Amino acid sequence: MDFCLRDHVPSMYFEAIACHCHVKAIAFQGVSDIVVVCMSNGTLIEFSDKEVLKTCEIKDCVPENVEFFICYKPFSVFYVVKSKTNVYIVKREKYLKVSHTFSKVKNVVKDDFWKVGSPQIGLWYCDKEVSEHPHFVTDLSDSEPKNEGTSSTDQFSAIYYERLKEVRMKSLQLKQNLEEKRKLRYNCVQQLVKSELEEDLCAQLEDDLHLVTVLGEKNASTSKSQKSGCPRLEMRKVWKKIHNDKWIVGVQVVNKGKM
Repeated sequence: MDFCLRDHVPSMYFEAIACHCHVKAIAFQGVSDIVVVCMSNGTLIEFSDKEVLKTCEIKDCVPENVEFFICYKPFSVFYVVKSKTNVYIVKREKYLKVSHTFSKVKNVVKDDFWKVGSPQIGLWYCDKEVSEHPHFVTDLSDSEPKNEGTSSTDQFSAIYYERLKEVRMKSLQLKQNLEEKRKLRYNCVQQLVKSELEEDLCAQLEDDLHLVTVLGEKNASTSKSQKSGCPRLEMRKVWKKIHNDKWIVGVQVVNKGKM
């Protein structure tokens, strides 16, 4: 037995304890720390400072594990008792009482399956096919006692969970595709500007230099000198930038002719 259990539970109960859990004071809004034990005969007992607080008899239960669960809307504290094939939910009010019984349960996990910031209980049933995701999810906000088996509620919960997962996966895939397209578009523009625009623009400027009026031009021999490979204009720099989601390409041209 660990130190925490010895501090809260009388030694006379040690041999009959099948499982236990430690609930910190915050879960009970200021009440002292509580150790909850489930005896081998199915009796659930709350202890604090070696005193019995509350008890509950769970019929036909051979417990294997117990842990606490908190529902926030409304605020309620539960104990989840797992036997070999069943799960018993014990609600903590003025007294302890069994509020839910889930039959033919293979596994139970406490997690935020709905991604809402608060935990739920996920159940995997023995009579259903193996699944990575729980067959049934509940936050225990329904306080009425009930027995959950292979019901339409289970099917709705499973369908809801699968659809939610499918939407998330599609959303992530779309984001990845969009990011890849953005990178591809950027690389294409960069390559276009680097390999095509500069070369094509240079060639076009050389072919069309006769359309540019050069200061200091005195006679028609200018066009001949341009065609002979001695243009009066020199392209020094090509620049580009994005403005209003569009590429703008500019060329710095220097007049080398006589003024």
